[in-house]
Amino acid sequence: MASLHGKKLGLLISTSSEHPGFRHALGLAEAALARGVQVYLYCIDEAVSGLADPQLQALKRRGANLFACAYGAQNRNLPMNDLATFAGLTIVSDLISGTDRFLSIRIAAGVGVWKKVEISLYLRGPAVMVLNESVEDLIDEENFTRYLPMIGEFGRPIRVQRGAPLLAKQSLFQIEEIDDDQLARLAANSNCVVRF
Repeated sequence: MASLHGKKLGLLISTSSEHPGFRHALGLAEAALARGVQVYLYCIDEAVSGLADPQLQALKRRGANLFACAYGAQNRNLPMNDLATFAGLTIVSDLISGTDRFLSIRIAAGVGVWKKVEISLYLRGPAVMVLNESVEDLIDEENFTRYLPMIGEFGRPIRVQRGAPLLAKQSLFQIEEIDDDQLARLAANSNCVVRF
């Protein structure tokens, strides 16, 4: 097994500490830390209410870098204290560009609603499963049911790996299958490419 020591993983957590997705993210962070990965956690939305969670604070003590959305804390009348480093979405951009992997389906939808940039979403391999009619078995399924329709409203198809075996025959979204050469051209003609 290849060493992951020194790699960087960013995780955006948006669900409350009572939600299974919150626990899943913390479990992923624990596993990554155990393998020598540098972990960066950013809590946004409902997750800012869970900053005092013992499991989350234990990750911080073990070396995970913990950030929280200052705006989200302010909107919930939560104190900005030493439980996390409070910052805005600019830090998320830095985490995306500074980590080897950054996990969140919300980013494309959130950036797209500003209507200042054109967003193209490409899904490869098992990731195409988020386009299937039934996503209830996926972790954080509400992120897919809530944010993927927003991406569909941008008027562009969601691009997927041509021939992806897990892609359902019917999708709720407009999709376009593209091969690796087409993906390379799409990336080359983009100002910014973010890989999750």
